[in-house]
Amino acid sequence: MHRFAVGNARVAPLVDAAILFDIATNEDPRALFEAGPGGLQLWCNELDNPGGLWTKLRMQRGIHAKPCAFVGAIRWQGGRTASIDETGLVLTTLAYALCDLEQVPMEGIQNRSEDLAWARRKIQWLWEASEASGPTPRIIVRE
Repeated sequence: MHRFAVGNARVAPLVDAAILFDIATNEDPRALFEAGPGGLQLWCNELDNPGGLWTKLRMQRGIHAKPCAFVGAIRWQGGRTASIDETGLVLTTLAYALCDLEQVPMEGIQNRSEDLAWARRKIQWLWEASEASGPTPRIIVRE
């Protein structure tokens, strides 16, 4: 089990897949994740993003393998012995990049519907790309 998944063995394959598709080191356009001790960070790029205002954003490479922008974070809920029904992925999206360009007011950047829909699809894809068994844990949107 990866050290970032300590406390919830059910998410270990998800962490392993996120490391494989790490935005910092992998130029593959599907590599949009960053694993850390608190969960995963989700990024978008110019080819794969929530759409709308994101398509007008000029993304920066920074320390990553390709130009990108932060979309949100995923952390796990449920303990070491959590069953499928008890394990949850807690999702929060934050459109900081859109706020920085004054396209969205600060009070409107959290959990925008288009960002949540896109993030859910990315989580589902990552789960399916991992070696996880069983259905994707439920996704809980946190304000």
